[in-house]
Amino acid sequence: KNAPAKINALYNAWQTTGNAFYALTSSGQPEIQAYREKYKTPYMYGSADNKLLLSMIRSNPGLILIKDGKVIKRWCFRSLPTAEKLLSYTK
Repeated sequence: KNAPAKINALYNAWQTTGNAFYALTSSGQPEIQAYREKYKTPYMYGSADNKLLLSMIRSNPGLILIKDGKVIKRWCFRSLPTAEKLLSYTK
């Protein structure tokens, strides 16, 4: 599977927790809308500076799990967790 499909599946699993799930990007609204349509992404998007995103995670795309303002885990797109592994961090 490709990274967008995996992230969509992780989002769907994450919805069972009641916790937020956001995408952050430095892209503009036209690019975000085109991406959302192409990959059918159901989650919300926020805007951030590219340097900030590079500091947060050195992968595009990547996944960061944050709890109570602390980074719990980071994954690059080549090593995205399974839904079960991601959900295990909520226990």
